[in-house]
Amino acid sequence: MDWQYEREWRVVGELSFEPHDVTFLFIPEAMHEAARGFFTTNVTGPRFHCPLIDTGWSRDRVREALSDID
Repeated sequence: MDWQYEREWRVVGELSFEPHDVTFLFIPEAMHEAARGFFTTNVTGPRFHCPLIDTGWSRDRVREALSDID
């Protein structure tokens, strides 16, 4: 199993953001459908409406997924 997407970024001090600040999420492609369903119906947490990117994708595929971002 590929755990590459679970790498951590550590920030010293406070870090806060709102769901609308998120530009994209790294999620394995096999989980994209479930993640979209969760973020669409989630009533207790954030609703992310952004592209989902798989870390194993080619650069061109990532660019394509990000091409609709304003």
